[in-house]
This record gives sequence, C-alpha cells and structure tokens, in this order.
Amino acid sequence: MKKIIILIAILTSFTARMYGQTWTVGPKVGVNITSLSNLDDIKSRVGFTAGGFLVYSFIENFGVGLDAMYSMEGAKYESEFGDANDMIRFSSKLDLNYLRFNVPVTYFFRTKQENFRPKIYAGPSIAFLLSAKNKTEVISSSDESLLGHETDTDVKDNFKGTDFGALVGAGFNYKLAEAIWLNVDAAYHIGATDISEDTEQEDPVKTRGFTFTAGVGFGF
Repeated sequence: MKKIIILIAILTSFTARMYGQTWTVGPKVGVNITSLSNLDDIKSRVGFTAGGFLVYSFIENFGVGLDAMYSMEGAKYESEFGDANDMIRFSSKLDLNYLRFNVPVTYFFRTKQENFRPKIYAGPSIAFLLSAKNKTEVISSSDESLLGHETDTDVKDNFKGTDFGALVGAGFNYKLAEAIWLNVDAAYHIGATDISEDTEQEDPVKTRGFTFTAGVGFGF
C-alpha cells in the first residue's frame, strides 16, 4: 500500500509539472522596420510599437499567446514630377498606424526552473487600421522657393481597414525574480492581404517587416 501511495505521488508530481497551467502577462515596447511589397523605389521605415501580451502555457515547453500592440508601420519612397528642364522631386513617408493582434504558438527550450529560456514561435496576425497619412517634402526643384515645402495628407480611404498575415520569431526569457521574466523577441511579419483600395493596381500591396521588442512578464 505504501508503495502504491508513493507511486501515485510521483505520477501526480510529474503530471503537474508537464501539464501545469501557467499564465504570464505584461507590457512590452519596441521598434518596427517595415515596408510594402510590389511598389517601385520603396524603402523601409522605422516605427514605434507598444502594448501588452498574455501567454498561457498548457505544458512546460509550449505556450499560446496573444499580443495586442499599437504598431507604426508603412514605408518611404521618392517620386518626381515634370520634365528634364523643370523637374520636382519629392520624398514621402507613408505612416500606417495599426492595432495589431498576434497569436503566437511558442516552444520554450529548457525548463522553467532555469534562468535562461530560448524560444521560437509562429502564428497568425490580424491588424485594424487606425490612421494613414502620407507626408511629402520637396527635396529637389528648379524653383528653390519650393525646397523643403511639406504636405501632410490623410490617405486612410486608400487602404483597407484590416490586414491579415502571419509572423515567425525567436527570442529568450530571462528570469529576473520568482515568476518575473524579461522577454526579448525578434519577429518577421508578412501580410497576406492586399491592403490597397486601388482596383487598378496590378500587383497586391502587402505589409512586411521586422519587429524587435522587450517586455516584462509576470507569471501566476
């Protein structure tokens, strides 16, 4: 009987370790380096991202998360107007501000008892467009009085309100104290939706870019 009780205790302890339910929640901030596909002379732009995350670990090495992030995205590009004798060149920055929700499935290396835990993850992403502006500056002109002239145009109607996509990433969690973790992540996002409302656009315009974040997770 004593052996049976010991065996049950061992199995219970093992099961609790393998299938123990753990929640982690916290804030995180970072930077985006984003661009858009299938546009001529497009360049990446740097933006800010901030929000919060929630992770549910159903077994020790796996977790399902939810990120809710304010995400500044978009791209930079240059354009010109006129002929060789009277050419005006513009530099533009497209600001696309999204509320982005990511649902990553994460694999954690090593155990929760160790201070350093590398991780990899992947999952779907959906974003809702909050605002869209195009900021344009004259950088070259035969009329020098136009140099530096800026315009700021609301272009939200030119883009769809939602963006579906996916992300893959890697990072690590470092234990700062009991049930408190520093989370560092690097992810690549690629959109699956043509975000442009321009029906004459031959190729789809899709979001893409890298995100680097750091946050603090509180477990319970």
